[in-house]
Amino acid sequence: MNGANVSGNGVHPELDHLIPDSISSDAIMESNFTERGLDRHELVRIIVQAADSLGYHSSARALEREAGVEAMSQQMRTLRDCVLMGKWDQLEQVLDSVTVFKSEDDARAARFVLYEQKFLELLEAGHTADALKCLRNDLSRLSPDPKLLHKLPLLCMCTTADEVRERAEWPGAGAESRTAVLEKLQRYIPASDLLQENRLENLLCQAIEQQKRDTMFPYTRQNRVSLLEDMVHCEDRVPRKILHRLEGHTDEVWFVQFSHKGEYLASSSKDAVVIVWRSQALLKGECGSANTILHKLRGHSQMVCFLSWSPDDEFLLSTGDDKTVRLWSMKSGNCCRVFEKHTGPITACAWMPDGKTFFSGAHDQKLFEWNATTGETVASYDVPDRVNDLAVSTNGNLLLAACSDNSILVFSTTTKQRLSLMTEAHSITSLFLSADNQSLLANINSYEDPEDDEPEIHIWNVSKQRIVQKLKGFKQTRFVIRACFGGHSQMLVLCGSEDDLVYIWERRSGNLIAKLKGHTGTVNTIACNESNQNLFASGSDDKTVIIWGPADGSKE
Repeated sequence: MNGANVSGNGVHPELDHLIPDSISSDAIMESNFTERGLDRHELVRIIVQAADSLGYHSSARALEREAGVEAMSQQMRTLRDCVLMGKWDQLEQVLDSVTVFKSEDDARAARFVLYEQKFLELLEAGHTADALKCLRNDLSRLSPDPKLLHKLPLLCMCTTADEVRERAEWPGAGAESRTAVLEKLQRYIPASDLLQENRLENLLCQAIEQQKRDTMFPYTRQNRVSLLEDMVHCEDRVPRKILHRLEGHTDEVWFVQFSHKGEYLASSSKDAVVIVWRSQALLKGECGSANTILHKLRGHSQMVCFLSWSPDDEFLLSTGDDKTVRLWSMKSGNCCRVFEKHTGPITACAWMPDGKTFFSGAHDQKLFEWNATTGETVASYDVPDRVNDLAVSTNGNLLLAACSDNSILVFSTTTKQRLSLMTEAHSITSLFLSADNQSLLANINSYEDPEDDEPEIHIWNVSKQRIVQKLKGFKQTRFVIRACFGGHSQMLVLCGSEDDLVYIWERRSGNLIAKLKGHTGTVNTIACNESNQNLFASGSDDKTVIIWGPADGSKE
């Protein structure tokens, strides 16, 4: 409370006469706290502030009178109004009345923040002479950083308001920039004197965000966030139910991938065949198991280990141990082109977003970029060892490659040059890049004795080049196992395992939340449906593909 407006016991001075003499000061102090230990006066202040922000000014004043508490002292109210209404001609007079800065240095820093806003608003309004006066008389004596004084005069050379905003990296005079000024002042004035803007709303939003994290919203009983009740986690909304089991391969299934629009699901196998399933029609009940297969693509002479849909879903790439990449038309089911230049098994491929070119990596230590129309290579990338997997950013700017020397290489697709290198201690079997290009999943194989060295999935922060999460619990010692992000906003990590199970972790916490039974052989591959991330498919050594979804039947 501000000492100029509230008496020592925290009661509004106008209401002192209403307190009976029989009430002791100890009783008054005890009443200053709720049963759960919250300060009543602080609680009243933020409620009054919230009522004012919602436009209920009469109610706010009535609560202040009844509680004997002011939400804000008059000097703070005057300062706040001066900033929000841009009354810069009154600034010096207003500052003369402010006595609650934490220290002299804080008072100086706060004054600089205020005069800097005044300076920028004068420049934006075209009052260059007044802005220069503010710069010479105020900012020059208050600046905490001499380098800043070299930048501010250059703004006086701007000829338009747009140029001022652009060069100053400032949104302009108005609620956004002025509210930002008040937020900066919070550093220099005690919170007891200057309440944080929208304090009650901020506290409620923090509580809601914490609840959302704790309950994995929207995997909750509630469909929407509400202030009226706590959210409760609902396991049945997490994708964990077998919706369909697809049978058609005659050997181990090594890779699955949904088309971008979710209409089809492609699977490849050790049997050298690619099957394209009518997954959307199957899920909608528009076809049965007998007519689920759209195409059986035959042409590879050896096992097929990787697939990639073109951005428009009209074509599908397949790669395998026969050292070729094949391009298939989804309209006809025919092979349109065979790409032959690698001299070793091709382990991965990835399209550029424009659909004109794609990349392939192989055990011959080669990484090529191909023209999808002509079949010619348009670029090659220098890699130190066998390529195990590839990923391309959604904007097409970055190419990432996992190599057998335990490295993850990051290339610029524009310059074709390597930008950075991330290194793991053990073998990297697969990669998966998040939709926002910020997080990278890397499956890390264990040594021969998994008891001493467990396999892990590492989540890398791509821009910071560091591991931010490690996921354990699954089994991977001999085979290539692939993980992916999935679920709402990709908040889940899903992976197969050599113990025939599908594992699901909550991405943020790293907690293992489900182990799904359904396959009877090693689960090699997982893929989520981009159009509905709560649908995913798994492929296994048991020769089957399973489509999974929420147990409660919800689609979101």
